[in-house]
Amino acid sequence: INDPTLYVDYSLLYLAEFIKCCRENINNINTILFTSSSAIYGFNKLAKEEDPYNANSLYASLKISSEFLIDQYLGDLDVKIVIARIFNMYGGNDEFSVISSIINSIKKDEKFIINNKGESIRDFINIIDVCKIYKKIISSNFEGKLNICSGHGLSIKSLIYSAEKILEKKLTIIDSKKNEIKISIGSTEKLKKEFGNFDYIPVDDHFLLEKY
Repeated sequence: INDPTLYVDYSLLYLAEFIKCCRENINNINTILFTSSSAIYGFNKLAKEEDPYNANSLYASLKISSEFLIDQYLGDLDVKIVIARIFNMYGGNDEFSVISSIINSIKKDEKFIINNKGESIRDFINIIDVCKIYKKIISSNFEGKLNICSGHGLSIKSLIYSAEKILEKKLTIIDSKKNEIKISIGSTEKLKKEFGNFDYIPVDDHFLLEKY
């Protein structure tokens, strides 16, 4: 992210090359599944797929541009396109999410920096659940934009409380002030309509796995 050229190349150039490859080999392709992000909604208490874009960061702007690139250059072709907007994913080999950061800070006795007293609320979904949903999407006739989320919001401070309680260890917290999205929760209305209900893995279960 410190190199603007590399950052834009990683975000858009490789996607553009992929799109070009798809156009040249479209007869061999029946489905394109692109992973986008909930960041495109910005502040949204219950984001629906039809809601307007609301970028408040460079990352969000590039994700929106990516969606436009796909619509512009692949939308006119005879191929099924799915734009999956993933909310806050965690689990697996994750080293990026706030959940993995909380766990690592507790285990390593490191100080943990939170923004705005941890009051921001996010929609968290385990990577295992994401894979289950992706599997259903690929084997279905669905096309269009779809939220990949749990539909429930958790504050960062509530995550910290749960992690401390389950892992039986207190975090050393440093509070920081930062301009960030206060609430970002996804609507699962379309997801349920297309694929039914899911039994999502609770975040507490993930903390329990990390304990043993």
